[in-house]
Amino acid sequence: MPIRRVVPAILTDNEVALDRMVRQTEQFTSWAQFDIMDGIFVPPESIRADHITASMPDMEYDAHLMVVHPETYIEGFRLAGARRVTFHFEVCSDPIDWVQFIKKQGMEAGLALNPDTPVTVIEPELAEQVDIILLLSVNPGYYGSPFIPEVTDKVNALRTNFPGIRLGMDGGIKADNIHTIARLGVDEICVGSAIFGQEDPGAAYQHLMTLAKDGWQQYCEDSLEK
Repeated sequence: MPIRRVVPAILTDNEVALDRMVRQTEQFTSWAQFDIMDGIFVPPESIRADHITASMPDMEYDAHLMVVHPETYIEGFRLAGARRVTFHFEVCSDPIDWVQFIKKQGMEAGLALNPDTPVTVIEPELAEQVDIILLLSVNPGYYGSPFIPEVTDKVNALRTNFPGIRLGMDGGIKADNIHTIARLGVDEICVGSAIFGQEDPGAAYQHLMTLAKDGWQQYCEDSLEK
């Protein structure tokens, strides 16, 4: 059975906040996502690999690179202990080359698509080699951006064309829509402000996991009926 999880998405430009969010996250999960921004691909600039190294997270993580030159970040995140590096389709001419390069560094490779990027860019060879397709359901760069519901159509399209592909969704996901997203069969649901913007991030995470698990269960039941 595939691993399905709610993934805390850590986004900050402040080292003190980073350390606080890392320590909080370690209390309720063993997998997180760090959002890395260069101030060019998206306007804000965030923490870097060396900040994560200094924080010494006791968990596995994905470095989601919202940057225009991912090649300049990959070695740093290898040294910082990233389990996976996810880069954006919009910044590369040949994503297969980058998937292969990341894997040669001993990490998993993910590919992110912005809301306006169609899933038709995913060709069979790419789908076979990449470890996850991360669908951005907001215009990236900020906590609290509104969810773009049309992105859910991409899940159905990818599931139809590539039934075994691992899918993630990131942006604008909260308690009122996470069940619907899980029921589509999204494997990794990345959540930022609905966890870290709450008074008790651990309790918020557990509530979201309960809702997501129910959605995943219904997705499995729906799949058996087809």
